[in-house]
Amino acid sequence: MTPFEYLNAINQSKENLMVGTDNDELAEKTYNAYIVNKGLSYFSDTVLYANEMNGRHLLENKPQFCIY
Repeated sequence: MTPFEYLNAINQSKENLMVGTDNDELAEKTYNAYIVNKGLSYFSDTVLYANEMNGRHLLENKPQFCIY
């Protein structure tokens, strides 16, 4: 998965890309929180969520993605 697919899931499709895939562990490993949060910071409706996630940088990938 690319960061763009995660951004699309957060902003448009609202589907959980880390659960129910062929390889959930690989999907979680490919999540790059920094890139996704940076991408979310460009949208006025998600910039505050990105800031909250930056404050919770110690979270693992799965809970950080699912919070959105």
